[in-house]
Amino acid sequence: RDLHSFPTRRSSDLNVEPAALERAVRGGLGPGADPLVAAQAAYLLAHLVDERGATDEASALRARLGLLSHAFVIGPFGEGRTSFGTAFPPEKEAGAPELGRRYPGKLREVGWRAADAAVRDGAFYLDGLLRPDDQAVAYLAVFVHSDADRPAALRLGSPGPIRVWVNGTQVFEHDVTRAAALDQDAAGIRLGRGWNRILVKTVIVDGAWRLYARLTDPSGAALRFANEAGPPPVRASWVAMRKGSSASSPVRVSTLDALLERRAKAAGVEATAAQAWLDLARYLAWAGPRDRGERAAADAIRHALAVRPSLGALLVAADVAADEDERRRHLEQALELASRTGSSEPISPGWRALLLARLGEMARTERREARAAEAFHEALAIDPACWPAILSIAEEESEADLPLAALARIEALPPEVRALPRVRRAVARLDEAAGRPREGDRVLEALAADRRVEVDLLHQLASRARVRGDGAAARAR
Repeated sequence: RDLHSFPTRRSSDLNVEPAALERAVRGGLGPGADPLVAAQAAYLLAHLVDERGATDEASALRARLGLLSHAFVIGPFGEGRTSFGTAFPPEKEAGAPELGRRYPGKLREVGWRAADAAVRDGAFYLDGLLRPDDQAVAYLAVFVHSDADRPAALRLGSPGPIRVWVNGTQVFEHDVTRAAALDQDAAGIRLGRGWNRILVKTVIVDGAWRLYARLTDPSGAALRFANEAGPPPVRASWVAMRKGSSASSPVRVSTLDALLERRAKAAGVEATAAQAWLDLARYLAWAGPRDRGERAAADAIRHALAVRPSLGALLVAADVAADEDERRRHLEQALELASRTGSSEPISPGWRALLLARLGEMARTERREARAAEAFHEALAIDPACWPAILSIAEEESEADLPLAALARIEALPPEVRALPRVRRAVARLDEAAGRPREGDRVLEALAADRRVEVDLLHQLASRARVRGDGAAARAR
């Protein structure tokens, strides 16, 4: 299956009704789905069902992915990316970590500690354990028991340079800076029968220090293994370092972006090639597996547009644009394409209205108020139900000290639109502007019941509770 139905992170957050998004993502888990696509769908679905409080289902979805969740961590060391090539003492250890041993760290002595408590949503949140948490190096030691010799893939996501050893043999390295996400890299490895030691060197430059690690078979399907809490048993049977032909025999694995790129380069027919490059661009924008300096998603979408301009490609080009001028240019090109008669790609009036509304939002951000108002009213002339335009006009009315008129405008929207997270947040702001803070609190509380893992929303509710003097409610958040 390709990725054309996957939403971008930006659009899926606030602009899509949660139940509709969940239904769409479940489609990626159907029969015949590529295992790497199915893993992305399962991971996103786990996040969505977690938000509505179905924690057992979320845990079951993640459990099927082979995510490693028991490990030991040590650090920080060094000076970030410049220390990627420095061999710090943990690289010289073998077997179980020496829990009582201390090494000179970046600012103070450091030792191995359990990392299990820092696992959230299938990732190790290393910045919850280590200080300082930027421009630094750390090591993660994972112990996996296999009941047989087998080839496998260690699939990783990291925010910076990463290097991996399995049973003392280096098997992978990638010098890169990005935001960590599931399955950005893949290392072909061989697990031996018994206890296997996986050592990961992770470097953080800036941003969130997260590490994703999961084991699959070489194709990406889930792999059965034991990864228990705590160190292996004292009399554990350790797999020795492989030498000779067994060590040099490669295990061929691939990442989803590499598979999509090969498909795009091999596509012959114009329409097929354009869609293949668009699929690659969408995935690169979604998972960000390549160095952020490469702007790989922008490069892929340029290929798609060169083969055949389309609304989907221009929207992705706008999402990954380097600056606001480039973003506006792509949106204007999309609007021109949508307005063209006789186009090979029929585009509904609703899409034209949405493009105008988005251009209006950009103009408003740039304080070009007259152009923004013109775009919003033009959008509504095309599609009176264009809710982003209605929402923007309501916000203008609120700024003109007409919050009740703005609320009335939003209350006239269909129920399915009023249920959107972005609209509900706007209603809470308008309630506040209208001098009805408790009504706004209730709107946000109802939204929090549907988005239970959204930390920013919980902080907002706690802050509002403190303002009204409700310390118990603030503490509960």
